[in-house]
Amino acid sequence: SLADRAASNLAEGLDVVVATDHNAIAADWRSAIAELRPARPLSVIVGDEVSIERFGHFSVIPWAAAAAAPEVHGRMPSDVVCALDGPDRVIILNHPRAGGRTGYFENVGLDEKNGASLLGYFDAIEIFSGKDTTRVEPALRDWLSLLDRGFGFTAVGGSDSHLIAGQEVGWPRTCIPTTGDQPIDAAALVSAIKTRHEALVTNGPFVRVSVAGHGMGQLAPAPRGRAKLDVEIEAAPWIDVRRLELFINGS
Repeated sequence: SLADRAASNLAEGLDVVVATDHNAIAADWRSAIAELRPARPLSVIVGDEVSIERFGHFSVIPWAAAAAAPEVHGRMPSDVVCALDGPDRVIILNHPRAGGRTGYFENVGLDEKNGASLLGYFDAIEIFSGKDTTRVEPALRDWLSLLDRGFGFTAVGGSDSHLIAGQEVGWPRTCIPTTGDQPIDAAALVSAIKTRHEALVTNGPFVRVSVAGHGMGQLAPAPRGRAKLDVEIEAAPWIDVRRLELFINGS
């Protein structure tokens, strides 16, 4: 139930839940949260996971709760996804290496030399989906390869939770920076992911990086091909952060 869903998000300590069902707009979250009488607030941003069989899954955030979900049946997949775009919403390519039914990169045949003309329908790529860390590297390699080719997609992560137990929410999660009392709403989410490319994907540690005062997602100067990287890592005592790997140009 939505009340169970809300309770699981509260238990994980999340500030905001981004609710995206498959080809459906989520129901009355406000009433479900109120039913729990929670001791702290939980905000909900409603979106839709546009699921196109044998093509891919795309989250569009936000999507008006009162509106119908985008129609996918009987339409060209590219037309469906292109119609989702807008300045006030972000489109995320979900689990791009999930297999032929839902893995977009597999379905379009993306590799190091092919597929560039098929990109551009989305703003961000879900690099980390669910709790299984062994499935991260293929999507991470794709993302790094695309960066090398000039595609500046933002890397995000999501729990892809379908169950209360076994697929818990918040494993992993995407964090965006805010200032002061700025609300974490749909506008802040779109600005961070779509405009500034400033997001942290984590299943525990918080890693902040900067080059010459430029933070995550920004272009920084590298005179003569050299730059000083500042790294700050915060983590709870039970999270192992004794090793840091740095990727440069995908390697």
